[in-house]
Amino acid sequence: MDRLAGAQSQNEKFNVKTFPYQLIGPTGIAIDSKGLVYVSDQRVGAVFIFDTKTRETQLIRNGYEARFGWLNGLAIDDDDRLLCGRWQTTPRLIFNTKHEVENQVTEGLVDPVGIALDTANRFLTLWTHKQDQVLVYDADTLKLQRRIGTGERTIR
Repeated sequence: MDRLAGAQSQNEKFNVKTFPYQLIGPTGIAIDSKGLVYVSDQRVGAVFIFDTKTRETQLIRNGYEARFGWLNGLAIDDDDRLLCGRWQTTPRLIFNTKHEVENQVTEGLVDPVGIALDTANRFLTLWTHKQDQVLVYDADTLKLQRRIGTGERTIR
């Protein structure tokens, strides 16, 4: 693995002795304009926030800093707000730069799974499992703009 990804020097490593959590089932990654690396982990039930400059780590934990189900994707908008994709729970959470819940997307969603953000065209795109559709929202107002797909899902 070191040949593929490169070995870490001592000053590149995060101090795991002072941080009791570790990644177990990462499902999404995003990087903000300050270089903070956000990694969602379904099995831990948290978003890890790695500061690559200071080597410090923070968490947004389910049941503590926020309420969410299984995390499955992340996106960062051009204001460095964090958008969390969640599976099996309807609202999609939006965190401000202080990592506090600022807003949520609920309109039209049933069992959302995927998340993507187009900052140039100001679209937030979500994929719903049960509806078998892609839903496109205005990234600023969070209003549903259009649905892509028939919404007719056949489960066999």
